Amino acid sequence: MTTLNDFQLQNGVYFPPNSLQQGDSQPKQLWEKIAAKYYADESVKDEYVPNNLPLTGERGGIWPSLPPGQHFDSILEIGCGYGRASIYLSKRKEFTCKKYYCLDIAETMLRNLLKYKQEFNFYPAADVFPICMSAGEDLPLEDNSVNLVISDSVFMHITLEQVKRTLAEVKRVLRPGGSFIFHNSFYNKNSPKHVIHNTVRLMAFWRIKPLYLKQYSLEEVDELIKASGLPDKAAAFTILPSEPAVIPTEVGGVAVPFSSTINSLNYPESWRGVLARTYSVYSNNLLKPAA
Repeated sequence: MTTLNDFQLQNGVYFPPNSLQQGDSQPKQLWEKIAAKYYADESVKDEYVPNNLPLTGERGGIWPSLPPGQHFDSILEIGCGYGRASIYLSKRKEFTCKKYYCLDIAETMLRNLLKYKQEFNFYPAADVFPICMSAGEDLPLEDNSVNLVISDSVFMHITLEQVKRTLAEVKRVLRPGGSFIFHNSFYNKNSPKHVIHNTVRLMAFWRIKPLYLKQYSLEEVDELIKASGLPDKAAAFTILPSEPAVIPTEVGGVAVPFSSTINSLNYPESWRGVLARTYSVYSNNLLKPAA
């Protein structure tokens, strides 16, 4: 099994032995460009500093419901970007840890994360291990070695096989009784909004981009989590539908009239699973107050 001891440490970032081949991959090149263009230091700060929420913005979904003050020996963040989720957990929820493993395919993201770690001092007592590799590969961590695994808006950007491999690896490294959050990780393919967009994309196939979002039904998400074996480690879990996404706000660059009004209507709770834009999945043990 490959561990961090087999990785190359370059200026604070760990690179896998096959990093030269990985550097030529299309996904890595694409995310490096995105990181350089959209997540430069000052642009990120300008966008998220308001309301005294440094680099996090307002968080929805499961995040506000998490009991504050929880401590973990180790946290693994998959697709960490510049650390937005962990900054929120540390600064707003007062989560702490001894080890923070942060994994991202883009070195530029990890370099920004290291700057923000120093500037905002999130997870102040933690040793930080930035790992430059993509999701869907073998994690360089020991079996049963991580207490909490988090990921935010990542799984929709990778293939089904990569999702399965990532979930299997999370199950392997998660300690028995450990916890996980996969926030906004699965786009709902049955949402009317996505059905409309999918139809337009098929009719205008040249508009499909490499980052085209992978989508799943509620039943498929449930099956993915159960098949991964994660419930054997973390016990019960919840699939949380997001807000409804009934119709797109624009199609082919043309605004859809009254879309905001239609999307914000008070739909029956029983419709939420079908109309949801995305699904988040989390282990129920995270909602227990810290001891």
